[in-house]
Amino acid sequence: MAHLGGALAGLLVGIFALDNRRVRRWEPWVQWASVTLFACLVLFAVVWNIFADAWTEGGFYPPVDRWSQDNCSATYYAPPPPPPPPSPTEQE
Repeated sequence: MAHLGGALAGLLVGIFALDNRRVRRWEPWVQWASVTLFACLVLFAVVWNIFADAWTEGGFYPPVDRWSQDNCSATYYAPPPPPPPPSPTEQE
């Protein structure tokens, strides 16, 4: 999905930013429409990422794994480590 979004963003910005040697009468309208659509999509993406959890009753994003964050774990969904084996003095 991210590649599709990047391709669409590149197309919309490219239509606006790239030069055309022979500009037809309708092309400036298409350029401004493409940059306006791009701005609207970026605004929607920012607003969605801020409010998505509230709009979907708290089930859009997975819960945060605080254990991994507190212990600087490289994996996001890492389970806590197993307890250490008992020492020989504790077994007696």
